[in-house]
Amino acid sequence: MVPLIRKEKMQKKPSPHLGQNRKKGPESPVEKKIIFDPLFFNTEDFDHVDYIQKNAEKYFEDSPSRAIKLFEKAAGLAPANEKLYLRQASFLMSYGREKRIKKYLLLASKKFKTALRISPNNFDSLCDWADCLFFAGTSWNDTHLLYEAKKKLDLALQLKNGASDRKMAELYRKYGNLMRCIYNTSKELYDLHQALTGFGKGASLVDGITGAYWEDFAEPALLMAEQTKDLRFFHKAIQCIKNAVSQDSSCASYWISFGTILTKMYGITFDEDHFTQANECFVNAVKLAPETTDAWRLWAELLFSSGSHLGDTKKLISALEKCKKARLFDKRSRELLVLWTRILIDLGLIVEKHQWFYEAENILSELKKIAPQSDMVFELTGRLFAAKGKYYNDLDLYYQAIEAWQEGLSINRTSHVLWYLIGSTYVITSNLDADPVIPERAAHFLTKAIRLFTDPNYYYAYAELLSMIAEEKGDRETLENAILHYEQAFALEKNLVAPRTDRLADFARALDLLGDLTHDTNHYIRACECLKKALVLHPQNTSLHHKMACVLTHLGEHTDEREIYYHALSYFKLAQRSDPENGIVALDYGLALISLSEILPPSDECQDLIKEAEYKLVQSIKLGNIEAYYHLGCLYSIMKQFDKAVHMLEKSIRFRSIPPLEEVLEDEWLDNLRMSEYFEQLIQTIESSQKSD
Repeated sequence: MVPLIRKEKMQKKPSPHLGQNRKKGPESPVEKKIIFDPLFFNTEDFDHVDYIQKNAEKYFEDSPSRAIKLFEKAAGLAPANEKLYLRQASFLMSYGREKRIKKYLLLASKKFKTALRISPNNFDSLCDWADCLFFAGTSWNDTHLLYEAKKKLDLALQLKNGASDRKMAELYRKYGNLMRCIYNTSKELYDLHQALTGFGKGASLVDGITGAYWEDFAEPALLMAEQTKDLRFFHKAIQCIKNAVSQDSSCASYWISFGTILTKMYGITFDEDHFTQANECFVNAVKLAPETTDAWRLWAELLFSSGSHLGDTKKLISALEKCKKARLFDKRSRELLVLWTRILIDLGLIVEKHQWFYEAENILSELKKIAPQSDMVFELTGRLFAAKGKYYNDLDLYYQAIEAWQEGLSINRTSHVLWYLIGSTYVITSNLDADPVIPERAAHFLTKAIRLFTDPNYYYAYAELLSMIAEEKGDRETLENAILHYEQAFALEKNLVAPRTDRLADFARALDLLGDLTHDTNHYIRACECLKKALVLHPQNTSLHHKMACVLTHLGEHTDEREIYYHALSYFKLAQRSDPENGIVALDYGLALISLSEILPPSDECQDLIKEAEYKLVQSIKLGNIEAYYHLGCLYSIMKQFDKAVHMLEKSIRFRSIPPLEEVLEDEWLDNLRMSEYFEQLIQTIESSQKSD
């Protein structure tokens, strides 16, 4: 038998008071008694579900797992209570957003799902559910959640349920922002189109749309403009941001967005009006928010874009000043350090001073500390090596640049910029290194860049490479492919205020060469049209006058029209007047005079042309052009002055400027000399000379 004393002690053991030293959570026996024992509460009048829910919310911070169990207990007591599920979903969504914890947002999503099973047509619940999924999708870059959010918004937009126009406008805004975020992953223009449609519908519902709405609307319009190069979308983005500024001209964010849109548009058109307007926007932005890093950095980007395009050192130095301002407010901005390095490299190339490269190395070293294994670091390292290679004309530095970019590709194989930089640098090295493999390598990297991204610069670089290969091999098919890529590049730059004259000249050269290979005068005519466009932009450009004169000479050789030759001679005169010390211009001028004399009947004019041609060729020799010896020998053959002809041809052999023997044997201008006793001895001399080489 158990002693009575022990039993009494057990009976006198004090019971814990409510709230004192009790166990937390639903496992506490006291809590169970509170919830279920009718001695404590009137079960008919007391709302147990509300009590449990309140306690769960109260203790969520201290013990989330136990609080969630209380949520489930409350839901078990009222499985058909839609408001309870929505209350739990709202709490979990709010807590998950505040603490940025994904699992609570996903749990909130489940609660919304349960609530909507009870009441499928609840408009507000669908909107809140979409908000929950949208936040989780953007915060953790989860595309699946974004698409789920889209489904919910699509249902909400179909329901409407008597929602006010203002509420529907806000819903369309959410839809537009959601589709813009989906585009960031999908890169499908359809998604951008859907975003623009959503914003447009919302804006049409009510008057007095907020500035923030218009700023959001401008973003997909700008993205669409960048992808399609369609100025209509740029104008749409500008109109949206103008509406935002008209709502609140004291908001620095609107001015920054306005300046950014105009900067992007300037990069497409290079219209100075766009530069001026963008510059004014950034002036206003830094006045309103002088300590905003983005305002200073984006202003520097504008100045860098214009300065690099125009070779304007003042703008580049001004861009550096803006970078220094931005650095005061954010010392670890990667974007800022990248831009700063690019500006310094371009300054070094334009002003040809090594000090800018040294400063670029210092900024780049700071960037390496922040992001040592970033592909951008290797891109900039390569750019710096390539700039030094151009400055010193050093092949080894170019190859060091290529090595740096290849390291960058090992980190990010999808970087189209790195593929392009390697390919375009191989094009440069092909002029310094005789290795026949280099053009093939250049073609490999440039075609990869073009497949990854559509950029006119990539097409130009590839077209230039193909033209070079075609000229060397005399390959018509390769040259036609080059011309196709030139045309594609020009089509991509259709919005430019004016095309680059050097690219027009390169295109004209390719067309001129194709005319030589096909004997089709239409190619020469197209080449002349390209050069005319270039001369409209730069009428004093000596090289353009020279190129135009050469193309017209080639056209004259195929048509035998003296008027075309006279036109060519007028351009030669302009070119020589502007650059009298250019031996190549003098040589081509002399050759054009000889060609014109060939189609004229014997006359005083013909003799004058021959004498002038002799003068031009002698002048070219005096200016150091050794190729002129051979052509002067040909002229003396035409004039039947064989002693002089042989003398000049022997000099050409001595200076190794004579063409291959096959060309010499087929040269019509040497027909007179070929009939003389001198020719056989000359051929033997050429053969022995070229064999020894």
